[in-house]
Amino acid sequence: MNTSKLRCVVLEDEDDIRFWLVKKLGEFSELDIIGEATNLDDAYRLIATTKPDVAFMDVQLIGGDAFTLLSRLQNNGLPIPYIVMATGYPEYVLTALNDYRRYIVQYLTKPFIENWEVKFRKAIDALMAAKMKDLLELDKELRKINTSSIEPSHTFLQSKGSLFRLDYESIVYLEAAGGGESIIVLDNSHHQVDLTLNRFMQLLPDNFYRISKSNIVNTKRVFSISRGDRTVTILREPKNKELGISDNYYNAFLKQLPMAKNKLSGKSSNHKVKQSLGETKKSTAKEYEKVTVLYINISGFSKDNSTQEMDDCFNSFDQIITDYDLEKIDYVDSSYVCVSGLTKPKKDYTKKVIQAALEIKQLMIDREAASTNQSPLGIRIGVHTGAVLIKVEGNQKKSYEVRGAAIDTAKEIGKHGEIGDVNISTTSWKLIRKEFNCRFSGSVKTKNKEEIEIYAVSS
Repeated sequence: MNTSKLRCVVLEDEDDIRFWLVKKLGEFSELDIIGEATNLDDAYRLIATTKPDVAFMDVQLIGGDAFTLLSRLQNNGLPIPYIVMATGYPEYVLTALNDYRRYIVQYLTKPFIENWEVKFRKAIDALMAAKMKDLLELDKELRKINTSSIEPSHTFLQSKGSLFRLDYESIVYLEAAGGGESIIVLDNSHHQVDLTLNRFMQLLPDNFYRISKSNIVNTKRVFSISRGDRTVTILREPKNKELGISDNYYNAFLKQLPMAKNKLSGKSSNHKVKQSLGETKKSTAKEYEKVTVLYINISGFSKDNSTQEMDDCFNSFDQIITDYDLEKIDYVDSSYVCVSGLTKPKKDYTKKVIQAALEIKQLMIDREAASTNQSPLGIRIGVHTGAVLIKVEGNQKKSYEVRGAAIDTAKEIGKHGEIGDVNISTTSWKLIRKEFNCRFSGSVKTKNKEEIEIYAVSS
């Protein structure tokens, strides 16, 4: 269970108080101060980009107040951190506890300099307890999932003050309602619930797919698609429903549908790639329908010792991927590629790739913390699950040459995110979404000009 430091931001508009807060909070070993902001817009961007665990925030910020900030985060489907609220106005406390009780762990009344150690210790203990409670609940849910090989067919949700059972297959489509809520559309009825579409995607089976920022559809209910105006007709009683498909989701959505020509063209394409790889008596070219590719690119090598630095990094990577039974495919310049699911196919082959990626990410963080170089190395990581063709050379010590769109897709995903991110495709995310914390981080165009959604793995 992860009990590492709490990543913390400080949001305070008065410079002297903010400097003092950063200094004093930095004395607590449980906290890692990762940023600070004085105004509403900067605070929003800071939380949106760094995804902190904790925010020490003043009620009043330049350009607005804390409640406006929390509302913006909630309306845009962004996670709200644990909050320690600081205010010199006690009347705000009631509003905070009424509207954002589930996020606000502690509040401090200004001035709080007197006995600050005791007050901060109490707040940090409450934050650690809140995090531990969430981790225990997550661990409990994971244990339930791991003890059953059957995917849940339903869940219970709250609507209008009462709980109701929602059978996933009864859902026709979902629609964003704003304010962090969604509308579940069924035959002849609908429900409005306090859950964003992003959160729903983590619950729903694989036959549900997002077609726009506003809609998720049950692909088993798709009746027809108009390519001209990019709309989809959904089967619903008493009357079918027509929904628009966003350009960013169109090509990826079509790939989710079981179209015959895709299966035939896929076989033809793989046959051509297999021919280009070639086969000899000492080598074989084999198609693997489902492997997970890990692509790593490092930037920032110095001119004087780039070869030595790269060798040191790649040697460390070799040890990590060996621990997780991954196979190194190749490395070119400053890129490193490996796959899981070749020689030892297991159900958790994608999980092993994510574990290796997170360990490599932490290795680079530790390496840079101990480095004296003025130009730190940057690492970008992309993960994708798909079909590849691999040429295997040798009998005792095997070497691999790999081809296929899955490699190019992993590269594009790796190039998309911020330096240090572990970005994964929707295909990979669906295989590990219940075991790791992931956040939706946008979409990326593949080499074939198709748009796919990607997720960043945090832990």
